[in-house]
Amino acid sequence: MRWSQRARAWGGTVVAVLVSLACGILFRSMLHTGSPSVVFADKSAEAKTDPVEVKAMTVDGKEVGVITVNDREVLRLTTTLAGLSPLERANIVARRVNTAVAGGIAPADIQAKQMNGMWSVTAANKVLVTADPEEARRGGTTPAAQARTWADSLSKSLEKQHVSSDQAGSQHAATVWKPEEPYDDKWVPIVSALEGLKLGVARVNGPRSKVKLVQAVAQIETHFKDFVEIDVYLPISTNVPGEKLDIVKGAAVTGLGDIEL
Repeated sequence: MRWSQRARAWGGTVVAVLVSLACGILFRSMLHTGSPSVVFADKSAEAKTDPVEVKAMTVDGKEVGVITVNDREVLRLTTTLAGLSPLERANIVARRVNTAVAGGIAPADIQAKQMNGMWSVTAANKVLVTADPEEARRGGTTPAAQARTWADSLSKSLEKQHVSSDQAGSQHAATVWKPEEPYDDKWVPIVSALEGLKLGVARVNGPRSKVKLVQAVAQIETHFKDFVEIDVYLPISTNVPGEKLDIVKGAAVTGLGDIEL
């Protein structure tokens, strides 16, 4: 057995037409055979977004920096501290939290404690945000209570975000395509649909139950604009093509061979 390629030298234009037609036939065959499809990954879907974001607000004419997790407000900063505006502080806090989350910190690790004499929200003994006395006074509470409220709110919001991400991942995994049965292939005779003559052999591929049904491959000759001959190969469930082709849907022709006598 040897592989052969049959082509006719019709010139550059005809070759281009043949290539285009062959690609079209192959594409239509892939659409109707039920073979596994090529799935292109959506890079934007794979991109990870930071869980914590910042929104700028104006309350009573004053700037406010709001920390959110999945668009849910977790805490807001209203005072200037160490020369940083509320919005600047909020951006620093968001960056710290996102870095901690990316580093594998668990929501339960977020706590309120005194660091360097000031009450703060911490993660792995690193300060995320400081509850300064003026901030607490404006909120009608104490720095300790403010820090505990912030820590609790941030921890619970990140926990909900973590659970939602896990559920989304599980749903995505459940939609991954898996074949219902193993795929198989085999060689069968190529038979002319018009003359019933055996012309060679063809390799067919597809679900095992479909491949078992294939007994031969029918060759159909057609023409493009009366001067380009095109051969189409279809897997059939009979040894000899009849008036009506018994095409095996789900199987595809993936290779051709000639037999030298």
